[in-house]
Amino acid sequence: MRGFQIMENLKYTILGQKISVQKEEMFLERFSLLKKSDVMFLYRGENKQKLLYKYNESEYNFPVIFSHKFFIIGDKGRNFLEGLTEEVRSSMSVYNIKNISENFFREIFNMVTKLLSIDNSKISNFKSKNIQLSDYFLNQKNVDDFCEKINVLDEKERISARDYYLTILHSYSKSTYYPFSFLLSTTSNIKIAEEFAGAFESEIIIYSWLPKESNSQYTLIHDYLNNIEKILLSIDLPVYFSRFFNQQEITLKGGLLPHYIIGYSYIKSNKKHFEINPWFLNEELNDNWVLEGLPINQDNFWTELKKTNILGAFVVDELGEYGYDML
Repeated sequence: MRGFQIMENLKYTILGQKISVQKEEMFLERFSLLKKSDVMFLYRGENKQKLLYKYNESEYNFPVIFSHKFFIIGDKGRNFLEGLTEEVRSSMSVYNIKNISENFFREIFNMVTKLLSIDNSKISNFKSKNIQLSDYFLNQKNVDDFCEKINVLDEKERISARDYYLTILHSYSKSTYYPFSFLLSTTSNIKIAEEFAGAFESEIIIYSWLPKESNSQYTLIHDYLNNIEKILLSIDLPVYFSRFFNQQEITLKGGLLPHYIIGYSYIKSNKKHFEINPWFLNEELNDNWVLEGLPINQDNFWTELKKTNILGAFVVDELGEYGYDML
């Protein structure tokens, strides 16, 4: 809980303005309830300039206009972000969050093959710990075998298998998939989030939570990945060991929903401040807000999204099924 101990000692703001004593007391009371609940606390480290680009905002409009957008839209995986090249933009729909076609699995096989063919120390280390998987994917003749075995799985199992192998590709920035990834990395360790955020003066740390009973398709955590491995081993497909797969790595599918964002820390005048999600202080939260998330008014969602460099969005229903739409 180191990160939240730090958060409790920061200057609290909403839209950049210091909050009243009464609102601060409400914030701490609700935060205390979260700490006592059966939830996972998640952190995501962001570079301020990169985040401002994503939301098409300037330093001048930070945090006021930025926060207005951010707490309606949330944070999204790279697949939803406007690409820097035509190749990236044209490939958005190919790598979308609902795709479990055979062609996509062939593409996954080829992308893993290409990743494992890269000559650098990180990939070499991965291959040395995953010899069976490396041998399988480096043999191009296995692509048909891969697809045939995937095809015997039902729809949910295919989704799980896809997510499992995409997580390898998401973990390495050199992979072909990385610019298109619909996965978003978070961590339960604030030190790791701070490392990813970079220089102190441009550091932004997003603080959020998820109920531990949250649908496993949304949170690709250690236990979920282990369950996928059982499925893959049952059809004689290779699994792997990775330093990224540990109890502190929590990968989200699609992104971070604003309904579960507490706020974010930012640097002003060389001091840390904490910008609270205004919906966290909503006077009319129901008794199930910890499980169901904050009651955010998203009537203007698409209007606000069009003002950013984000091209699309996703929704997750009560059954864990994904909806997906692009501008």
